[in-house]
Amino acid sequence: MLVRFYDGSIWQSRDEGSSWTQLEPQEHFVRFYRHPHSNSRAYLLTSDAHFYTTNNAGLSWNKMSTPAPPSTFTRETLAFQVQSDYLIWMGDVDCKNGNWDNCHAEAWYSVDNGMNWNFVERYVRGCIWSTSDVQIYSTDLSGIICESYSVKEGSQMRISPKNKLELVSGNSFYTRRQKLSNETVGFAKFSGFLVVAELRRSQEALGLQVSRNTKHFYPVNFPSDVKFGSTTYTMIDSSSYPLMIHIQTSSYPFLEWGSLLKSDSQGRYLVTIAENVNRDDGGFIDLERMVGLDGTTLMNVVSNPREAILTGKKSLQSKISQDDGSTWKHLRPPQLDSLGRHYSCSGASCNLHLHLRKIQKKSEKIRVLATQGVIVRTGNVGQELSDYATGDTFLSRDGGFTWEEIHKQPHIWEFGDSGSLLVMAHDGEPTNHVVFSTNEGLTWEKYQFAEEELRVQDIITNPSGTSRRFIVLGKHPSQPGRTFVIKIDFSSLTTRECISVSSVKTTLDIEFCYYRQPQS
Repeated sequence: MLVRFYDGSIWQSRDEGSSWTQLEPQEHFVRFYRHPHSNSRAYLLTSDAHFYTTNNAGLSWNKMSTPAPPSTFTRETLAFQVQSDYLIWMGDVDCKNGNWDNCHAEAWYSVDNGMNWNFVERYVRGCIWSTSDVQIYSTDLSGIICESYSVKEGSQMRISPKNKLELVSGNSFYTRRQKLSNETVGFAKFSGFLVVAELRRSQEALGLQVSRNTKHFYPVNFPSDVKFGSTTYTMIDSSSYPLMIHIQTSSYPFLEWGSLLKSDSQGRYLVTIAENVNRDDGGFIDLERMVGLDGTTLMNVVSNPREAILTGKKSLQSKISQDDGSTWKHLRPPQLDSLGRHYSCSGASCNLHLHLRKIQKKSEKIRVLATQGVIVRTGNVGQELSDYATGDTFLSRDGGFTWEEIHKQPHIWEFGDSGSLLVMAHDGEPTNHVVFSTNEGLTWEKYQFAEEELRVQDIITNPSGTSRRFIVLGKHPSQPGRTFVIKIDFSSLTTRECISVSSVKTTLDIEFCYYRQPQS
């Protein structure tokens, strides 16, 4: 576990939070990365032209020099690839001593994990490896794609609108270049696709191109009823196909919603699958595709678009699809609440509505236990979605078909022990205890973790979800500037540990779990 403090120090724990060691006390760190394709590698970035890296899960750290300090012009400083020794570094050049006349970003690549660097391009807004994702079907590991300005002079802080941003792909480590777009707005990889947005001045609109191999690009064809012009595209990221795009159709400040479109398997043709899908003013779509539950998607729609324009208040309702967006339906509410009482509303307009990940509090942990179809959310039963603070906590054990209220008031939650342990804490008021369940929320027990109450901000555990040790992060009401870390160990709760055997698969794609007796 790595933690970066406000003072720029980084602390490491190798025993799930029991003990901590400060890494390189003389350094001021600005951020850190974990290698997405190698669990044993991580990178600690300073504000100077060097970083620290480990290739043995934190047992030792090595200092590596870089050609320039980390860039302030690019979205990311490091770009990774499936070949874990391949890195791209983006740094700021000619930006020291207060002279900004020629300050700009440059990119370099390394094939030996940062020991040696080779120049890629000047005046860039970002570079990635063509095959940074195992789902992109490209066999050329040396391909690099960059957003590069056509005129390479002056200060990148004051780029002229006439200086077009081009998308350039270069095989053989950017030596064999090919221009993919003349006026790029942005590009990203989503759901196994490389999607490029470009400005089409003749239409005064944004156009999209898509590729599955980073070599051949095809225009994305929108439905005939979709109007261009002032539309805003938001890509819905997911590990499964097909591609999903949200197009903003409202044009009122803080009152944003739009159409949800789905592509064919190649990402070239789109059809509309939902209307008036909510979008917040930060650009996040109120939608959740359930990772591991193929075809299951939750979303919130604006049920009163015409009235909202006049009143300035959106009424949100939750819907679910379990056939990849072909059909949508309201969530059926439970008959009784967690106290065994009937809900105040009834009839066809009485449904369950949920707060989804993107417009919920950042502290809310959203994860689906895909192997069992267990989903936990905060929401309410009624005609529309109420405020988060007034909601209650609901659980589904069958992938969203049926729901049960498991606790009053909103809760922060996390799974452990391969899903056999669910831990929750009150989200909204100070507390000194958590509640936990070993049977998917059928029964609950209470555990007091401190004498004084804390405002719990998060509950975390091993990303694999197999551990029975949890970390509670919280703030004391009298010391709001400090974060407290409390470790809770449920290892003695049961005598058997659940071991997930991911390598055992059947033709039905069933994942098995067996129990192993602990050693004496």
